[in-house]
Amino acid sequence: MADKKISELTELTLANPTTDVLPIVDSSSNETKKITLADLPISDAAIAQSVPHTTDIRSGTARTRDLTSLPSFQSDTNLTAIYIGSNVTSIGDDAFRLCSNLTRISIPNTVTLIGSYAFQYCTGLSSITIPNSVSSIGSYAFYSCMSLTSITIPDGVTSIGSSAFTYCTSLSSITIPDSVTSIGSDAFYYCQSLTSITIPDSVTSIGSNAFRNCTGITSIDLPDALTSISGDSFQLCTNLASINISSVNASFSSIGGVLFNKNGSTLLTFPNQASSAYTIPNTVTLIGYNAFDRCTNLTSITIPDSVTTIENRAFQRCSNLISVTIPGSVTSIGDYAFQLCSGLTSINVPDSATSIGRSAFSNCSGLTSINIPNGITSIPYGMLNRCTGLTSITIPDSVTSIGTFAFSRCSSLTSITIPNGVTLIGQQSLRDCTFTTLNIPDSVTTTEYLAFGNNTSLTTVTIGNSLGNIAGFAFSGCTSLSSLSCTATTAPQLGTNPFQGCTSLTEIHVPVSALADYKAKGNGTTYGGLTIINDL
Repeated sequence: MADKKISELTELTLANPTTDVLPIVDSSSNETKKITLADLPISDAAIAQSVPHTTDIRSGTARTRDLTSLPSFQSDTNLTAIYIGSNVTSIGDDAFRLCSNLTRISIPNTVTLIGSYAFQYCTGLSSITIPNSVSSIGSYAFYSCMSLTSITIPDGVTSIGSSAFTYCTSLSSITIPDSVTSIGSDAFYYCQSLTSITIPDSVTSIGSNAFRNCTGITSIDLPDALTSISGDSFQLCTNLASINISSVNASFSSIGGVLFNKNGSTLLTFPNQASSAYTIPNTVTLIGYNAFDRCTNLTSITIPDSVTTIENRAFQRCSNLISVTIPGSVTSIGDYAFQLCSGLTSINVPDSATSIGRSAFSNCSGLTSINIPNGITSIPYGMLNRCTGLTSITIPDSVTSIGTFAFSRCSSLTSITIPNGVTLIGQQSLRDCTFTTLNIPDSVTTTEYLAFGNNTSLTTVTIGNSLGNIAGFAFSGCTSLSSLSCTATTAPQLGTNPFQGCTSLTEIHVPVSALADYKAKGNGTTYGGLTIINDL
């Protein structure tokens, strides 16, 4: 160091602690502003905080640099502390992502932006002070900072990005300023240590799953200015007993701690702990998306005649719900509306319901009987998939198609009648059931992949005269199937290995006049590997 003038220095390394390094490192001095890099002992790191330089500590060594923008420290597990200099104005995307040993950080009041994923998976970071200069916190900024216990969001911030604090499982205190107008989707998802949160009246929108799985929250007061909230914003808040909102709010109302739209015609969110038995007010015409989703405390529900629509996932995963009556006023039941309601044993779907969504009653494992309304023309995708307690089903004459997975894996289903009017039997729609006989009526023209597969109890199948194809693997794994007849005079086209694993099946019975066509559609002598018996 003695061989150079200080004004010519660009790098500096000090082997021993010193107390007079500040005049050398401080770029505010015209005499020393050429210094851009200094390696300092740890005891000198605090000195660097007071200057425009940035100091980071890695593996016990402090390094000070003259930076105007931060380089990426992503995945640097040796980084334990950083003091950002006042020349820096933003913390970019991914800046400290996966710095799992970072425990200390100082952010100057020159920083205005914290980018997306900036501190994601900084699992060792227990506290952080965000200066008032910051106006934007990006999506996933503090995602999975599992040691973070408290945070104060500065007054300049107007929005909290999606998943900004998701999985901050130790976060027990957060202050949201009046400047914030929106809370993004998943913003505080799985912050299970939060027991209360104050949402300022400035907030106008709360995104999907914003407070999902915040199991410590027991009540919430929504802001007066709120105009938009998702039905699943408080999903899996298992101890939430009430959602409250002032009567001055122009968009929403709260009745008994349950959230409705302003005039009470739409039930939006039912808190898990509000009640085990609930009667929906007769002002309600629509039960909203996710309204009762995962309300495991709910055992019975009374739906009034005023209701016409049950939206998607309205009662999904209400596993202890044992009693529900759907009134004759209901015309539409949404996708997954009662999925995984394993406590339901029977349900009557009224004839007024002309629209039933996909998987509406799937995985209702306790369901033993259900009435399918006469008005519907299609059994939707997965409607009763995995209803393992269902023993019989009557499909109304109005039905023309049976959708993919409609009755798949109904392992107790021993009886089913397909009406003459059905033209399509979809993929895997009747697989893994236990009925012994199957009559495919003359109206059916199309079967799809694995439609009847793995029905190990099935012994007898009769195929009608209009079937154009036997789909790939249609009867695959039907190990007890021993009798197969097809009345079609034009042999159905064969898909890939439709009788694979049908170890008891050796022949197919067909019309006398159709022998040549079945041979032609087969391999010249057999049909799908089966001996052709032309005796019908």
